[in-house]
Amino acid sequence: MSDAQLEGNDNASAAEDRVGGFIGDKDNAGAVRWYGLYSLAIGVGAIPFYVIFNELDYVRWNSGWYFYQMAFFIPVFISWLMVSFFDGAFMRDVFEIIVTLSILGPFAGHWYQLAVFYLGGEGSYLDNLTFWLWFAAYGAFTIF
Repeated sequence: MSDAQLEGNDNASAAEDRVGGFIGDKDNAGAVRWYGLYSLAIGVGAIPFYVIFNELDYVRWNSGWYFYQMAFFIPVFISWLMVSFFDGAFMRDVFEIIVTLSILGPFAGHWYQLAVFYLGGEGSYLDNLTFWLWFAAYGAFTIF
């Protein structure tokens, strides 16, 4: 029985099963490969998204959110490539440190940037529905 089932919530166990079905049971090499490709998609993918949509006010005003995304996930992708090409104890230690930072850093940094985004709109754009849709999208992406 999983931890989610111990809490007595069937929705939590259903979500856990869906994620397990998507990611699957990975060995160590598979998990590293999956996270390296994920970092490529999320870190490097933030660059063209930001460049294309920078004309939109809510993207430009929350630019720090994208910079956190790039700053924490692109090094994971690069270090994943380095571990893949130059495997060794030192590279694995470096990769472990960078992955730890990529898990903790963006989560705190994204919430900080969302707070700055919200506080920056006091008296101007907080009553717009578009702001709240963008804010919800940023929050959902940060959580999931």
